[in-house]
Amino acid sequence: MSDKGLRGQHLDIRVGDSAAASRRKPTRIRTVYVRRKAFDDTLCSLRLAAPREGYLVWTGRISNGEDAVIQTAFPFSGYATKRYAEANGRDLDRLRQHLLQAGDFVFTQVHSHAGVAFHSPTDNIHAFSLKRGFFSIVVPDFGRAQMKDLTGCAVYELADKWQRLSDDEVLRRFVLIE
Repeated sequence: MSDKGLRGQHLDIRVGDSAAASRRKPTRIRTVYVRRKAFDDTLCSLRLAAPREGYLVWTGRISNGEDAVIQTAFPFSGYATKRYAEANGRDLDRLRQHLLQAGDFVFTQVHSHAGVAFHSPTDNIHAFSLKRGFFSIVVPDFGRAQMKDLTGCAVYELADKWQRLSDDEVLRRFVLIE
């Protein structure tokens, strides 16, 4: 993914909320509860983008101080090729409006690859956010395969560097809910 226009625009606090600084997103999310609709919308968006990379973020809220509830899959319509995707200014403006209205945070970036899911050097450097605790999910084969969870994906969490989560950890930490 390219980060043209993204670096420095990490949307990890509620935009426009005067008390947002006191409600910062924790640096380590214990469990990410993903609404089924957000999961299904994600796969639909990635499939529609094929044969180019699809690119979106998941937004949601903090629950119990250390859990996240993903409410929305927010797709970007910016430039995309088979090798990378990027958000444009209109996408970022729409995202800011969504965050303002919903009071959400951005927790995760999701994008597709043509074949095997992995985090490329470009993915490492040009992530939507480079803040500790941010997640990056890479979906193989443009999301065409039937998926009941994220175990077929490459799921990473940013600590000192991007660390790939094992399938067991993905199943434990990413829970689909209705």
